[in-house]
Amino acid sequence: MIPGERVALWALERHDILTVYKWVNDPEVISSAIGWHFPLSLEDVENWYITVSSNPNIKIFAIRTGDGTFIGMLELTDID
Repeated sequence: MIPGERVALWALERHDILTVYKWVNDPEVISSAIGWHFPLSLEDVENWYITVSSNPNIKIFAIRTGDGTFIGMLELTDID
């Protein structure tokens, strides 16, 4: 965990996949998202998670509030 004043960054975990699946298929969310091809199946999201979590050049973080509520994601790519 990387704590901040209002939120903390956590490693994205497998149990977060269902929330990500809901987000990537939500019209309000997809209107502001960059880099996704919509709609996605749950299997698509699971495969994405497996791919990025095994890539040492990518780190995905869950953004959580002080009470642990998952409110967003942060993706770092092209890590050297």
